[in-house]
Amino acid sequence: GMKALIVKIKNKVLQRSDYQRWIINNEPSKKDLAKQRSEVEAFDYKPLISVIMPVWNTPVEILEQTIRSVTEQTYSNWELCIADGNSNIETQRLISIWTEKDPRIKIKFLKKNQGIAVNTNEALSLAQGEFIAFLDHDDLLAPFALFEVLKSLQSNRTIDIIYSDEDLISENEKKRYGHHF
Repeated sequence: GMKALIVKIKNKVLQRSDYQRWIINNEPSKKDLAKQRSEVEAFDYKPLISVIMPVWNTPVEILEQTIRSVTEQTYSNWELCIADGNSNIETQRLISIWTEKDPRIKIKFLKKNQGIAVNTNEALSLAQGEFIAFLDHDDLLAPFALFEVLKSLQSNRTIDIIYSDEDLISENEKKRYGHHF
């Protein structure tokens, strides 16, 4: 009957996908993230990481989340280098608010949008870091992303390139999917 159908649908909704289980089993908990912040102090090698982000007319709610994902890193020796390709006033205002809030955020306002390659190079011209990380203006950086980079560098300082996995997230940030390892 109808009742059984609802229960089945509810069970289906409640079942975790293999990927959701993988996230729970492999990614750090809030407690682990707090531990990472203190672990960083003991590391010998703490290079500056420049996060490069070209921006153009990003919806402010999305850009807010992207910038916040950088500021919430468990490794704090980073700088966020933004080149804005003459975005709308709301986008520019949000970036200005963040640069006032956090001195690690640098901005170059361009006179016109010259496309992703030129805008990326303009952001790169602000970078002082020993390492560069590229971030799209509508992506989120996992809070432990830079910590994992740093952890890898502790045992091997000859590393030049580090590749990371990625996935997709729903707009309401409730569901992660489309993982690419």
